[in-house]
Amino acid sequence: MGESMPFPAHVTRRGDIYQYVRRVPNDIRDAIGVPRIQKSLRTSSRSEAFARAARINDEVERHFADARARLGIELEIRDMSDWTASDWDSVARWLEARFIQDDLERRLPRMTGATLTKPTDTPSVHWSDDTVLREKITLRTELEHMTTAEYATTRIGFINTRLRPLGLSILPTSPHLISFSAQCLRAELSALDTFDARERGEQIRWAHPDEIDGKWRPKLPATEQSVTQKMRATAPEPGALPTPSSALSSHAEQLAGKTLSDCSKQWEVNRKALKLSTRTDYLNEMQRAINQFESFTNLTDIATIRRHHIISFRAHLKNTTGNANSTVNKVVNFITTLLKVAEQQAWIENAVRGSIHLPIPQEEENSEPYDSDDLNIIFNHPMFTQRKLHRTVKSSAELQFWLPLISCYHGMISSEILQLGPDTIAQYPNTDILCFQITTAGNRRAKTVARRRYLPIHKLIISLGFLDIVENAKKEGRSRIWSAIDINPETLEDNSTEISKNFSSFWSYFSRKKLLITNSEKTLYSFRHTFKDKAREVGATEDATSQLMGHAMGGTTERYGTKRKPKPVPIRELDRIIQSITWDFERNLLAPEIVRSKQFEMTF
Repeated sequence: MGESMPFPAHVTRRGDIYQYVRRVPNDIRDAIGVPRIQKSLRTSSRSEAFARAARINDEVERHFADARARLGIELEIRDMSDWTASDWDSVARWLEARFIQDDLERRLPRMTGATLTKPTDTPSVHWSDDTVLREKITLRTELEHMTTAEYATTRIGFINTRLRPLGLSILPTSPHLISFSAQCLRAELSALDTFDARERGEQIRWAHPDEIDGKWRPKLPATEQSVTQKMRATAPEPGALPTPSSALSSHAEQLAGKTLSDCSKQWEVNRKALKLSTRTDYLNEMQRAINQFESFTNLTDIATIRRHHIISFRAHLKNTTGNANSTVNKVVNFITTLLKVAEQQAWIENAVRGSIHLPIPQEEENSEPYDSDDLNIIFNHPMFTQRKLHRTVKSSAELQFWLPLISCYHGMISSEILQLGPDTIAQYPNTDILCFQITTAGNRRAKTVARRRYLPIHKLIISLGFLDIVENAKKEGRSRIWSAIDINPETLEDNSTEISKNFSSFWSYFSRKKLLITNSEKTLYSFRHTFKDKAREVGATEDATSQLMGHAMGGTTERYGTKRKPKPVPIRELDRIIQSITWDFERNLLAPEIVRSKQFEMTF
């Protein structure tokens, strides 16, 4: 049953496709600007339609709440910590009366004076259209086969939307949740019995919702005659709950009134204030993580989220999706990051603390090297032989040509390549050997524990016009040679981490979908393994390979010794190793017409 009927009243079917249809309440209709909201759910699957409708309904509710806030229509927050089961039973009776009253109000526009003043033998005046009938039949079938526990999971969100006009909401952690859910389940079925009786033309007696007593003061929708409810006076009305109060503060700690999506928007605002980029694809990933979390936990208010919810969500991702630990950690990190944003905004008192990440098994860090067949497929693609580049943001302009080549011939990781600047391309002291300098200078990060390592540049890279890229960066005054890399003028930090993630995602798509290299263990990092194998093939010792690849030294003693007396770099031996690396695909990269032009064409 799962997510099958979260918001059935707002889902209808047009032909084979389900639609979300929601009437805009009268009190905020002018603010919203339309009488109803209608959106195609783009599916003919009933269960998927209701799942999508649930997510849309959350967003619609937020829009309605924002509109009421702009109009000054506020709902009092109530402290329900001392409520008993009988108090919640009263709420369930109010809900039943509300359902029955809503059904009557839906029928009233079609009723004549004769129908209203005396019984009629013509039940057709009560009949609902086929769409409504199908919705009610479907809902009854669902409810009759639903356990109370399932109701508490799948329908309590719908119930809370109906309780908002009263300023009420039952928390998933409430000790009365199951008993209240049982009463609500009974109330919905009883309201459906009344619906069926009306369809038969029977006269029904029922209590109006306003006649139900309970520990709340109903807030009816504002009308043109009740302007004072829209623009509240500063003095509290008689009988209103005091604000602020200890009871209000206590309840505010239970309900923040904010969602993870609100936190995501604030995260974006914070990033922009710091002049940091906010990629659309990253925000979409974040929203997908939010949707997954809310769908699994049925929690929307951030104040209700606890550590055990995230732990359960983590287990769900690991056990049901089969994702690697690193992928699970990435999704979980979205949630914990957003809760930290909520804490910074004082929306909640405390974020979830302590490590929640799964350990990364060693095998997840490993990639297989590309073999010679793979390399021929990759570097015979027009992206390399004709310099026809992809236009997408993730492909990172000229990096899609240079990064795989540099990594293949030098074993550098993407973050090292991305941080290259004009100041890092220079001859090794007292030699004519042109090198990449991998350094921590200029707010860079280096893999090795040493402050700098030197990597001779392969002659193929130079012949393909790499130095022109360096010269252009010098002329434009850029501290990084790649056009995709930006420097924050205030923090002096670059966006290489973000670009690295972008390019890794692009390469995964490109290699799987375009090159048809489908082995999941062959990734961008595979070039580094390919280089290591090739270096050994041309006679590199273990020590020389470690210096080329920037592997950290083995022990603390060696580390201290290096600081006192730097270990001499066998630069000519390193240069011999680099220049000895050759591949079959090189002749296609060195086609004269390509080398002469050295121009890129953005075509894909």
